[in-house]
Amino acid sequence: MSDIKEEVEALLAIFPEFEEIDSKNFQISFEVPPADDGDNYSIQLHLTLGPSYPSKPPQFKIVPLSRVSDQQVQKAIHTLNELASECADMPMLYMLVQGTQDWLENLKEGEENEKNEEEQKKKYAEDEKVRLEEEAAKGTPVTVESFNAWKAKFDLEMAKVKQAVVTESKMTGKMYFDQRELLGGVAIITEPEIDGGGDAVDWELFSNELDEDLDEDIGEDDDE
Repeated sequence: MSDIKEEVEALLAIFPEFEEIDSKNFQISFEVPPADDGDNYSIQLHLTLGPSYPSKPPQFKIVPLSRVSDQQVQKAIHTLNELASECADMPMLYMLVQGTQDWLENLKEGEENEKNEEEQKKKYAEDEKVRLEEEAAKGTPVTVESFNAWKAKFDLEMAKVKQAVVTESKMTGKMYFDQRELLGGVAIITEPEIDGGGDAVDWELFSNELDEDLDEDIGEDDDE
């Protein structure tokens, strides 16, 4: 029995789907069920032995049947070419068949892992959105550190406001007489203008008392 015939018989025993078309042509179909309810991942491998096999690798072709794209088939062909190079001058039908099956299973697992990662990212984004909305509704919790920071900022702003009020309330002598003229002889002196504090002074009262004293003095002179 030739080495090729023994190799083919071994493949028929290991892979029930392996078919011998003739002494030089073989094919086998692979199906891998997915985790979802969709179609199986399915391809078909065709092998053709040349007269110099195994010195020269067989020709092979992969036909996509379900859930496998042409671009993915090209990647599978590249994988088989690498396997053939590693098995140069050796019987390699089993390695090519097993390598094709492994590639299809890896394709299915890779796509499912990618899908799961996308779903996890989407769920995380949705959960994060809900969390932020809940925090915004509750408001930011006050801690000792955040309160102290706010108090320091508030005290600084109030100090600036107080300084601005004091500065604006200080009057020069000219400003005092200008104000008195505008108010009809009444000048209001506020607390910052008098050292030691005190109530506002209405100078009109003093003007009225002075006029009364002058009238009395004039009356006494007339009597004399």
